[in-house]
Amino acid sequence: MTQTIDVAGGRIHYETMGHGPRSVVCLHGNSSAAGAFRPLAAALGEAFTLHLLDFPGHGGSEGGEVFRAAYSFQGLKEILLQWLDRLDLRPEGIIGHSMGGHIAAQAARDIPSLRFLVLLSSPPIAGVEGVARFFRPTAPTADVFAETLDDTAIDRLVVAFTHAGFDPARAAAVAARIRATDGVFRDALGKSLAGADVVDEAAALAEAGDLELLLVGGERDGFIRPDYFDWVATRLPHRRKSLLVLPESGHSPHLEATAKTADAILARFGGAELDRPAA
Repeated sequence: MTQTIDVAGGRIHYETMGHGPRSVVCLHGNSSAAGAFRPLAAALGEAFTLHLLDFPGHGGSEGGEVFRAAYSFQGLKEILLQWLDRLDLRPEGIIGHSMGGHIAAQAARDIPSLRFLVLLSSPPIAGVEGVARFFRPTAPTADVFAETLDDTAIDRLVVAFTHAGFDPARAAAVAARIRATDGVFRDALGKSLAGADVVDEAAALAEAGDLELLLVGGERDGFIRPDYFDWVATRLPHRRKSLLVLPESGHSPHLEATAKTADAILARFGGAELDRPAA
């Protein structure tokens, strides 16, 4: 089911899938969209009711001038919180991919109902030092934060978002989502990451209480340094955390290794009971 709602003066699109007893929000990455989560949501629908949000400038949500003030990590966090409030959603979990996972980490302390986070290719950024350690030297960061992209740049991003040899039909869908994104968003997000908008997400998660954390990454990730996951995991104080790095996946485990990602989520969070985070 797809719906829209007015938030912060603009129209936001979202989808609802599944019929399970536990409410979960899915947050997509930069230059992606809610639709990228459909395969994973279909696999999780017995255990969860999943709410897939399109951030401003992405998918079916409005972009342009009405949302320009929201084109930053802080702005997206505020959009998320307003959307949850407007819908009276009290999610127990958030599944965030790339940028969406970073927004989830930054917003976690402001969502009292939250009990677990699944961070897909979005290991928390541990402050300015974390930003310096995060990206591979070969990552196409100039493209992912560029307002204008030609076909060659889009092809580079598709490979970085997935991996060389990824299914052509599904790669075409990734490219279509990149093309549909408001290019001004990419430029503004890059500037926010380079400025005062950098948040120590490891510290923010510590303030959110003892959430259960599942970090999922891919050995073939075109953006994140292979050793960053282990480095940041040592800086997370949470007692109930686990790390899964999939050898067959790149930057999008929900698309490249959907079944394994779903199995890991269900094994951790699909049961009848979860411990509540510490107050």
